[in-house]
Amino acid sequence: MSTGITKPKWHELQHDLTAIAEIPERVQEINIVRLKELLIYIENEIQNRISRADAMAQANFGKYPYPKEYLPKRELDYWLERGYQFGLNYYNLKDLRSIISKQLNAKIVFNSNIFKNAPSQRFFEFLFHKFIKTDRTPKTAVQYVFRQFYDLGKSIDLVEMDYKIKEGKMRGFAEYYNSFIVDKVPKEKLKDFEITFNLNEPKIKSLYLIGNKEKRKEKFNSHLLEFQRNNITVG
Repeated sequence: MSTGITKPKWHELQHDLTAIAEIPERVQEINIVRLKELLIYIENEIQNRISRADAMAQANFGKYPYPKEYLPKRELDYWLERGYQFGLNYYNLKDLRSIISKQLNAKIVFNSNIFKNAPSQRFFEFLFHKFIKTDRTPKTAVQYVFRQFYDLGKSIDLVEMDYKIKEGKMRGFAEYYNSFIVDKVPKEKLKDFEITFNLNEPKIKSLYLIGNKEKRKEKFNSHLLEFQRNNITVG
């Protein structure tokens, strides 16, 4: 059954990007969904531009007296600067990604009682879809994610990042999370995802008690890099 949602065509997104490049303040008039669509498109286009520039640089490599064990950065930059499509090159797209990301952060209303800032909440939501929802034991996965956002110190199990849940907000987070998932997983599976309470306190294990930490840390790190590169929320 159709939801009534129409995805924009490439030329429509390209038109938006050239308009923002011309007058950056235009980004303030765009809604959250379109901002996310533009970020997804930009990231895909950036990766395509890098691949094409690398291929062109490699093809022209023999014309320059450089050792073959490395590709000159200036040769790659040459093609990145000249890889125009709809009037924008690789570096223009990177600038637009920054402008749109800042506007998206400004538009999103975040739970300031729980999260350090809007990017922290967006990263958590990103992890729900990419990390928690795909884990064989999502209830354990959310506990692992919580500890990465909440725990302090220099433990080797902690991932170094700036996204945080505020101190003293364990119960508040558990209540927020249990409400957050209501419309995101089938009702019959809610119990597999929910954080349970014991004597009015959420049951969230300490990091050292959570199993499979090495694989989870590796996966967590890969999603952190993906989020920082794309700077988008999925769902």
